[in-house]
Amino acid sequence: MTDVAPSEARRFLFSSGTPPGETALVRNHEGRTLFTYRGFASIVGVVGALVAATVLTAGAAAVFFLAAEDRPAAAAATALLSACFASLVAMLVPPISVSLCTPAGERALTIAQLSAIGFPKARYIVSAADGEQVATLEKHFISRFGRNRWKIAPPHGEPAWAFDETWPRAILRKVGGKFDRRLEANVRIVHRGADAATIIRRPDESGAYDALVLLPGSALDARAAIALATVILGAEP
Repeated sequence: MTDVAPSEARRFLFSSGTPPGETALVRNHEGRTLFTYRGFASIVGVVGALVAATVLTAGAAAVFFLAAEDRPAAAAATALLSACFASLVAMLVPPISVSLCTPAGERALTIAQLSAIGFPKARYIVSAADGEQVATLEKHFISRFGRNRWKIAPPHGEPAWAFDETWPRAILRKVGGKFDRRLEANVRIVHRGADAATIIRRPDESGAYDALVLLPGSALDARAAIALATVILGAEP
């Protein structure tokens, strides 16, 4: 990962939405390819997570009303059926496993989802080529209904947090972001109380989008930021 450290590589451009199996690129600001990976974008994961989350929400509402009507047996059965059905839906969604390789074909990073059942959290392990664990990425399913929020937890030290830039932007993105890039929401990454990086979804003043910008002076591990950007940008069809 020697290409991550130089100052000239603090901006990374991603080929997002690459069809499954095709080669996606991660380039620096000069257009030089730093990493490649096999595309894994799919609508299946998004639909599956939303269906499962909807089932759980509806089930929770039904349990509440049944409990209020003093029908504990029916409430318990509803809770069990909702949890089982949501788990079955989630199991149909294939877990993400992707490797970032250098142009020479050497593996640099591996991102592996721990379980296909991303409830209540989807968790990913980021590993270096030598097997060193770089970070764990976590996202709670409830964030799909509002402001997306990720936890970036290194093996040692303070975690970083990533989230859609604002609540209004997050909602606007869910409504129309897939139809108009101008309605997208960028993702802020905060580490030790300060902005450490930005994942750009919405075109900036130069028209560029689908990029990761690492801010100067940040102590955030660039490999963890690149892994998160790969999951966020690469998983979007």
